Amino acid sequence: MSIIRQGGMLMGGGDWRGEPKYDHGQKVFDYLKQAKLSNWSINDVLDDAAKNSRERDAKSQMQHRNDAKTAINSNIEGHVDIEYGGSVSKATYVDGVSDLDCRVYINHSSLASKSPDEIKRYIAKQLKSKDPRSSVKIGGMGVTVKYHDGTEMQFIPAVRTRYGYKLPNGNRWSKVIYEERFKRDFSRTNKKCGGQLYHLVTVLKKQNNLNPSSQKLSGHHIEAMANNIFKHYPKSAPRTLGAMMDYYYRYAPRQVVHRTRDKTGQSSFVDKDKLGGPASKNRQAVARHMGRVRKILQRAQKTGDTTSLERSINGKPT
Repeated sequence: MSIIRQGGMLMGGGDWRGEPKYDHGQKVFDYLKQAKLSNWSINDVLDDAAKNSRERDAKSQMQHRNDAKTAINSNIEGHVDIEYGGSVSKATYVDGVSDLDCRVYINHSSLASKSPDEIKRYIAKQLKSKDPRSSVKIGGMGVTVKYHDGTEMQFIPAVRTRYGYKLPNGNRWSKVIYEERFKRDFSRTNKKCGGQLYHLVTVLKKQNNLNPSSQKLSGHHIEAMANNIFKHYPKSAPRTLGAMMDYYYRYAPRQVVHRTRDKTGQSSFVDKDKLGGPASKNRQAVARHMGRVRKILQRAQKTGDTTSLERSINGKPT
């Protein structure tokens, strides 16, 4: 539902309460008023989308996490710690889009002497034993569990190091991943944007989720591009989601045709294997799509009709 707020006075005749302006008895279309109302309407739509995206059943998920910790610790010497990772730890989690990742730190347990494959098999066995009704699958990096209440979580073995952590890479451990480097940098950029960057990214992720598979960016890719783009956000620019989304889609098509470097050290580039080399067909297709989304946003700003904008976020009008 599109929302239009009212209030305040307009100089020169007419006001924001809805009274029209007239010139020699003829009603005059007030472009300034319409532009102001359109911006308010757009920001309401985006604010609502961001709020709804972040809603999750935290209590149920915490219970599953605690049960998993008990199950894994029940048959080993020492203990494992389990912490949320990925988008949950960065406050950019999107319900129904983002993976709910849990890192199982094995440093202080007898699992530390085992290979990643052995650890994943052990975790899968313990979690299935704890909740026989759940569906448990072993993947390349961790164990994915779909619980009977519909919650899906991934438990990824990890080795904590002084400055980061290591994850499974085949049946070996990856090089050290310095995720905190990116999180600190992203947090600084978010502060520069009045705390709105986290909210904008959740909406961008929802829009991205509607793209064809070949044109979907990873969540980390979106975060990294947004971080790069908003480092240069003008101090005078509005800290509203409407203005920031327009700024993002102005520059993102130029960025996405090139590879984005990965500050965490997990890989040279966040999009190394997904979109191909610079200026690939997939990258150009994503850039064109981003251009179309910006036109939808600008049309909503001009007309006040947010139907197409809402469809670009939710897949259908709300």
